[in-house]
Amino acid sequence: MIHRTAKNKKHPFAKVNKRILTDKRLSWKAKGLIAYLLSKPDDWKVIIEDLVNQGPDGKDLVSGIVKELMRYDYLQREIQRDEAGKIASWDYDVHEMPGLFEAEATSRKSTSGKPSSGKPSSGKPATTNKGFYKQRILQTNEHTHRKTNK
Repeated sequence: MIHRTAKNKKHPFAKVNKRILTDKRLSWKAKGLIAYLLSKPDDWKVIIEDLVNQGPDGKDLVSGIVKELMRYDYLQREIQRDEAGKIASWDYDVHEMPGLFEAEATSRKSTSGKPSSGKPSSGKPATTNKGFYKQRILQTNEHTHRKTNK
């Protein structure tokens, strides 16, 4: 059983897309960090040292979680350089939906007339996880069958 508190000013809450929390590619720590980042205001700046200071995990672990989120397109990192060309800082963009960075980059490239991969699109629709749906239907039918036979 899940026990919840009232959602009000005394007990604030954040909304997070459930896809993040059910993304099996992400570790539990990565799910927690992305939920934390998405609870911040839109103009909040991601600073690794600040993330380290917000919890008991060290810089190496937090950096590893950040890399995991970047690998699955929840985070994108961009280098900011000073006038001399040296790295001044890193800017991070956080997104609830993985793959949107790639879509944004593709749309920027397509406006220049160059395809993103250099290869034409196959035109085939994205595959779905048919096994999941088949399993879900079987479970539902089994549950319904058990109810009618009682």
